[in-house]
Amino acid sequence: MTRSPRSVLTIAALALLCVRAAAAGPLLVEGSRIELGELVPAATGALASLDLGPAPPAGVTRLLDHAEVVAKIRALGADPDELGVPRVLRVSTPAVELSAEDVAALARSSVERALAPGVTLAHLRARTKLVVPPGVSAGRVELPKAPRRSGLFQTTVSVPLLHDGEVLSRVALSATLDVAPEAARALVARGARVTLVIETGSARIGATGVALRDADLGDVADFRVERTGKLVRARVEAADRARVEAR
Repeated sequence: MTRSPRSVLTIAALALLCVRAAAAGPLLVEGSRIELGELVPAATGALASLDLGPAPPAGVTRLLDHAEVVAKIRALGADPDELGVPRVLRVSTPAVELSAEDVAALARSSVERALAPGVTLAHLRARTKLVVPPGVSAGRVELPKAPRRSGLFQTTVSVPLLHDGEVLSRVALSATLDVAPEAARALVARGARVTLVIETGSARIGATGVALRDADLGDVADFRVERTGKLVRARVEAADRARVEAR
């Protein structure tokens, strides 16, 4: 098939544009989602915040489907040619390499906030380095209960890493915790007397109950109502109070 001089020039021009776009390198995106305004400076208002999908992992380059992007722009009533949408849309997320020591330092404050009273963090160690986007932070950590003995004990904690308000990944760290003698004791010891709060409709009454096992704050444990001998399950709210669970 013979091509006209015009079509040959058009193809050559497009090829040149693609080569120049590739040579310019990928367009960097900062958040967890790709927005049109990051790729096309002329996009404003609703167009600037047009969601083009998830950002690639840190340090990874992704090629966007040009036809798909153009269709989304036209769906909002805009002209992609007037906006100057690049023919090649390669995007990348900036990357920061964290050593194992950096990972532990990043997670330390979140782990310390999760410690129960009387428990301190003696040592925290990450097992590997990570490659993450800039601005990553450590999220809320849930720790296992400390043993009923004082001294050091080791455990593994899972720390969520947050980027742009979303969980990017979770990292496992080895933690050594130091349990003080008072922290090794149960908040409510077996045989202790507490006030059982019983709510029935709008009525609220209290009765003395005896704990049938050790329990900590938030635990649901078995109690025996002292006056009647009835067994109930109640959630510990304080050292001297537990709320009876509805059946």
